Amino acid sequence: MTFNLREFDPPITTGGLDLGNAWAHGYHCDDLDEGETYGEQSVLKSSTWSYTVWLKLTGQ
Repeated sequence: MTFNLREFDPPITTGGLDLGNAWAHGYHCDDLDEGETYGEQSVLKSSTWSYTVWLKLTGQ
């Protein structure tokens, strides 16, 4: 799973500065028990800001 993060000044709803992707790989879930979690962290930066993105995967 991947999420793309963009930075823009409102009210723009398209375009903006592409900061990259935050990834969560499904194979990390293979050994998770039901309710057990795994966190994947990505740090995406622009010339002004730094964004820390946490993706939380939960065993089913």
